[in-house]
Amino acid sequence: MNLFLDSIDVDEEYGLRDRAIFELLYSSALRLGEAAKLKIGDVDFENRMLLIRSAKFGKDRIVPASEVAIKFLKLYAGSRTQDKEGALFLSAYGGLKASGMRQRFKKHLKGCGLKSSGVTPHAVRHSTATYLLESGADIRYVQELLGHESIETTAIYTHTFGIAVISDKFSLQTYANIFYEIVLMHALGKETLVIKTPTCKVPSDFVRTEYIQYDDDFSTNLKKYFENVLGIAEYYSIFAEQVKQNPLLSIDYYKRSYLITGKEKFRKTAKTIYGSGYLDNVLKSLNINALIDFSWLE
Repeated sequence: MNLFLDSIDVDEEYGLRDRAIFELLYSSALRLGEAAKLKIGDVDFENRMLLIRSAKFGKDRIVPASEVAIKFLKLYAGSRTQDKEGALFLSAYGGLKASGMRQRFKKHLKGCGLKSSGVTPHAVRHSTATYLLESGADIRYVQELLGHESIETTAIYTHTFGIAVISDKFSLQTYANIFYEIVLMHALGKETLVIKTPTCKVPSDFVRTEYIQYDDDFSTNLKKYFENVLGIAEYYSIFAEQVKQNPLLSIDYYKRSYLITGKEKFRKTAKTIYGSGYLDNVLKSLNINALIDFSWLE
């Protein structure tokens, strides 16, 4: 993520504004719509806090911002810091909208040489939450930061498996959010499991998601599920060995095995591949090193 941020040229037109936007998105895990609504008066530059008004569930919340984000916000806002009712982020036509931020995000991705269109601004928010939880942040703090209505949505970020518990008593919005986060778990290569109440309906198109019903057979079925997943982890490691001529694919399979089992041998083997000169040549030829996450190998 740092390579993406550093690739933004603050000297070009709108470069300083864009750097401030994406530093803020990353430090405070904001939605694009929330960033677009910010006014100058919503930013406490002294205490590094933001007031997010009428967020996704119609509730205001206060979130912190990093020193780096505040530094770029100050540089960008300049003398406008006294205009409390003015939009924080501007375009040539007034306040910058979320759609405009999304277009700028795509532009800077191309500047990093990323050829895939699968990376979205929401993935930045997801990365922030995952990093905080893996670093020991309390789950309720992260829930407040993200503005999740239900802690069940936030809890998905904490698991080696993408595990969610759903009930027909949940609101439709919470229900939709949980399945959206499961899609992101898929993108991170994690296995996903949904534990549901007997009367709860589930989408039929989540082909990589297993469902277990919370009924009299729950304990037996859960045990079988984890036995099957551990077997899948061994298959992933076999695949990784067979495709070593493709180091990126091999590392991905070892990562899946490591995430499922926690066995250090998978991480060490992947780290060895990562340290090879051949992988460096592949990354250079594809020009995508900037946004591939190898932090799990450290």
